[in-house]
Amino acid sequence: MKFIINYALKVILALQRKSQSTAETWVDALNGREFLGGSKPNLADIAVFGVLRPIRYLRSGRDMVEQTRIGDWYTRMENAVGVSARIKA
Repeated sequence: MKFIINYALKVILALQRKSQSTAETWVDALNGREFLGGSKPNLADIAVFGVLRPIRYLRSGRDMVEQTRIGDWYTRMENAVGVSARIKA
């Protein structure tokens, strides 16, 4: 059992490092622009935002936004896209 827990922790840590590395790569691709599309989000911005938005307030998403440079871009995207249109039950 101890082996399984240690293995699971290693996998989780590896995934967190990879997601943070990917976030940094995204910010590098912005190359100083507000969005990949320039002054307004393009389809690539919306696609990446669509992946991040559902996990934003989970631990992994919160860590990514707080521990990488993607936080500023994410905030700009929130402002550009607006509030979620999900239906609350």
